Amino acid sequence: MRILELTKKFPYPINDGESIAIYNLAKGLHELGAIIDLLSINTSKHFTDLSTVNGDFSHYNSFNAVYHNNDVKYSGAFVNLFSSQSYHVERLHSLDFARALEQVLKANDYDVILLETVYMALYTPVIRKWSKAKICLRAHNIEYEIWKRCSDEESNIAKSWYLKVCANRLKKFEMTHFKDYDCIAAISQKDLDTFEQLGYTGDSVVIPVGLDDEKYTPSASVNTKTFGFIGSLDWMPNLQGLQWFLNEVWPEIHRKYPDIEFHIAGKNAPLNFEVNLDQNIVYHGEVDCAMDFIKTHSALVVPLFSGSGIRVKILEAMALGKTVITTDIGLEGIDAEHAKNVLVANSAKNFVDAVGLLKKDSQLLVSIGDEARHFIGQQFNYRNVANKLFSKLQNSTPSIESKSTSIV
Repeated sequence: MRILELTKKFPYPINDGESIAIYNLAKGLHELGAIIDLLSINTSKHFTDLSTVNGDFSHYNSFNAVYHNNDVKYSGAFVNLFSSQSYHVERLHSLDFARALEQVLKANDYDVILLETVYMALYTPVIRKWSKAKICLRAHNIEYEIWKRCSDEESNIAKSWYLKVCANRLKKFEMTHFKDYDCIAAISQKDLDTFEQLGYTGDSVVIPVGLDDEKYTPSASVNTKTFGFIGSLDWMPNLQGLQWFLNEVWPEIHRKYPDIEFHIAGKNAPLNFEVNLDQNIVYHGEVDCAMDFIKTHSALVVPLFSGSGIRVKILEAMALGKTVITTDIGLEGIDAEHAKNVLVANSAKNFVDAVGLLKKDSQLLVSIGDEARHFIGQQFNYRNVANKLFSKLQNSTPSIESKSTSIV
């Protein structure tokens, strides 16, 4: 099977959820015999110097990336308000990438074009014009749902209104392109159900994020006095959840358990973020190794009330044998059980109680962590995930003709 994988950013270094999901799936498909070429938009926001990519990418037959400036411009965002297009999508519209894609499709005969995230549906007209390959969307989440939930959590009326506009336009974009796919590989059953409720009737399969168990070695010691948070702080769901935790939860934790420390790791924090932190809170910025950071602390706190898809940092923490304290939304797509392999907290009191419980009972930390690690090995092994998609792609039927007429 010959596959062309298209991504909205080059998936390297392999240190965030999207890159991990892309990397492990491609690795698994390669091990099953697929020949995979990678073509990425190399954005200004997530720029990668391809000369730094090492042997980790040997499972690709070839890889290339086309530079594109996708910086947020206030003037562009303002002008976009008077159009009907999503500004998120518009910022990924690259004629250079479209030309590069055309050249690749002319030079190669592919069986499958794998779109990593719905944003790459922007280029289905080019694919249909120059290829007869099956088009499979690997949907990492429900994009519009992220911004709708962020809008619901936003207290600023003007900002909430703008986020709602973004959500509605993304929803329209997602639904418009349903007809272009031969298959949707949803990240979770919940996401697939949502696609079908929105009107998708084509072939589908649930393909979660896959992890390589061998890369996750639990720490030998247990520390019950430090808790951690890790996540990009320029992603709104992370920042909203963390700010809620710092404002509504941490003061009570610090009052009850003054010896507990809370450690935060994440890039692109807001201006003066560290200056405003309270006692026993340590901000590390962007860390060199997420796994080392997670292993250092007794538990991972994930206070998410918006977002969509599967949170890979939760999977990684569980694979490392760590207890995760998170919300029902944080656990979407992860069929874990409260008090068995995770702790679920949906209120400030729940989070305070969970932290207190783990501080007092180190054996509970160990038992939940052990169950979490076993759960990940059973449910999220990258080879099993890749095999499921490989089988689906072998059996799905390609569309006969192009159904899209323009890039945007």
